[in-house]
Amino acid sequence: MNPYDWRRSSRCASGDSCVYVATAPGSQGHVLVADRPGGGPSARVVRVGAAAWGALLDAVRSRQL
Repeated sequence: MNPYDWRRSSRCASGDSCVYVATAPGSQGHVLVADRPGGGPSARVVRVGAAAWGALLDAVRSRQL
């Protein structure tokens, strides 16, 4: 059983590698980001703090990145 509720990027094209995001249970706000090619179970996972994730999203939304 997967302990994470993974959400797929809304910008993901079908059949391509996609970015998935989940909040780690009991992580005090840490976010997990995974590149899961083809939606398979293997993933490269990066764990970032909620504040850093929010700053990244703000930068992307304001087109600073």
